[in-house]
Amino acid sequence: MTLKNKLNRFKKHIINIEESSKETNVDILSEIKPQDTIDIPYREEWSQFQAKPFYFDNQYSIVREVSYPLDYLHGSHRFKELYDVVDLWEEKDVEHPLSFSKEEPSKMVFFDTETTGLGGGVGNTIFLIGYAQVFSDHVVVKQHFLPSPSHEVALYQGFLTDIGDYQAMKLTTYNGKAFDWPQIKTRHTLLRDTVPKLPAFGHFDLLHAARRLWKNNLPSVRLSIVEKEILNINRDHDVPGYLAPMLYFDFLKDHNPKGLEGVFIHNEIDVISLITLYIHIAKKLLNTPTIHTSMEERYEIARWYEAIGQINIAISLYETLAYRQEQVAISAAKALGGLYKKQKQYEKATEIWTRLIENKSAVDVDVATELSKLYEHQHKDYEKALYYATIGYNAWKEKMRIIRTTAQQEKAAFLKRIQRLQEKLNSQK
Repeated sequence: MTLKNKLNRFKKHIINIEESSKETNVDILSEIKPQDTIDIPYREEWSQFQAKPFYFDNQYSIVREVSYPLDYLHGSHRFKELYDVVDLWEEKDVEHPLSFSKEEPSKMVFFDTETTGLGGGVGNTIFLIGYAQVFSDHVVVKQHFLPSPSHEVALYQGFLTDIGDYQAMKLTTYNGKAFDWPQIKTRHTLLRDTVPKLPAFGHFDLLHAARRLWKNNLPSVRLSIVEKEILNINRDHDVPGYLAPMLYFDFLKDHNPKGLEGVFIHNEIDVISLITLYIHIAKKLLNTPTIHTSMEERYEIARWYEAIGQINIAISLYETLAYRQEQVAISAAKALGGLYKKQKQYEKATEIWTRLIENKSAVDVDVATELSKLYEHQHKDYEKALYYATIGYNAWKEKMRIIRTTAQQEKAAFLKRIQRLQEKLNSQK
């Protein structure tokens, strides 16, 4: 409903009351029911669950608020460590998609929703919006609940009003970029004439970070698995997320909140786990000595820094891995040689790639080819260029034989390179 229509409706309402009061000579204000007289089923049960109604435009939502002390240990980290992380980002002045500095930690909104389904579109309704913020002396979790599909205006009015100052806010989610926030946008579009404007939050989606760091070592990067395997968070008697829609539909039949308590607790743990997860990932990205980071994690972090153009940091991390004996050192050495070459540090690139060729029982075709190119174009040593082109070609043939396939284009490139180098070598004699 537009603002103009609302005003017109309200104007008619006032006129009707005034006319009625003249006829009955009754105090107008005594005849207007305050909003808190709206009949709310199981009001006492909601109160016992630390929840209370929020009223707006003859509708209401339920708002639950709980607090945690700042030194509360949730899994591997205490919430107060978020302040340490923010200080470290500023101290090290590192640019990264997850960096957060020069702002109060309370500007980070750790956010999750519960919906009636997993699909997108207008048919999917958000019935619970939960978020946590870390303040200087405590952590607050707030949850806005939809008691009826017809009360969405009150739900979003309460949520958007409560968030308050949107400046510099960072929404921190787990798959929120692909699901939670697009769903909020979809529902908001249907109500935008009656609720505040949706803020343009910055966004940290920790699912992408989890995939980078642990996709090769975990059976899945679902939040529950990351909690258990990485963060040492064990949920006891947790209501699985997939049951939440069914429990909500059951609630709509009799409006008894008892069956939903597990859903609220599930959502509450989701949002506080995001605090722990952000602290954990950020400390690894910042190379904090107080936290263990495996070689595989260091390699993936180095790749991440390389992907975003932080080449010096990537080189530094690759260098800590490239000269070790573990399998991941081979990948780090290959990547490090590539960065040395891009920076025109040809001697360093040659040294590390040569060591790889000499120390491996099986020749790496890519490394041999890169060495051949370096010796041909940079060192002008055609004999060594021919040597590495030849062993690279032989390794490639063996690889093709094993997998029983052909690649005529690659074969032609190898033969052409060998022929060219033979001609250059002969011309020097």
